[in-house]
Amino acid sequence: MPERQMFRASYEDILDEVRPLMKAVAIKSVRLIKDRVQHKGLNSKGNAFPSYSEGYAAYRKSKGRTEKVNLSFTNNMLRNLKPIGSGSDGRSVIIGFDRPHEADKARWTTDLKGTWIKNTDAEIADLRRTVEKRLGAVVVRKHVFSIRLGS
Repeated sequence: MPERQMFRASYEDILDEVRPLMKAVAIKSVRLIKDRVQHKGLNSKGNAFPSYSEGYAAYRKSKGRTEKVNLSFTNNMLRNLKPIGSGSDGRSVIIGFDRPHEADKARWTTDLKGTWIKNTDAEIADLRRTVEKRLGAVVVRKHVFSIRLGS
C-alpha cells in the first residue's frame, strides 16, 4: 500500500474514534464544572461567587442548607447539566440542559452570580491533556505513522 493511502486509512480510523472521545471530554467537562461550583463555590474565572442576599441566605439556613454559594438548593439544576448534543462533524459537543426549567434557572443564576457554565483555564488544560493522551494512544494503537530509515 502506498504511503499516502496507508496514512489516509489510518486518519479515517482516528476520525472514527473522535466522536466517543468528544463525548468522554464533554462528560469530564461537566464533572469539572459541577465539582467547582458545588464543592468549591467558584465561577468560571475561578473566583468565589458573590454572597447570597441576606434574606435568601437565611431561607437556605432555615431549610438546613449551607450559606456557602454553590447554586445547589435542590441540586436539580446541576444534576440536569450534561452533554446534550454534538456537532455534525463529530468534533464538538454541546453541554446544557434538557429540561427548560433548569435551563431557566441556569440563566437566572448566571445573571445573579456570573458565568459558571464554562470551564476555567485550568480545567481546559486538564481536558486538553485528556484529549492528547487519548489521541496519542489511538495513534500508537492504529500505527498511524510509518518511519522509513535509510535512503
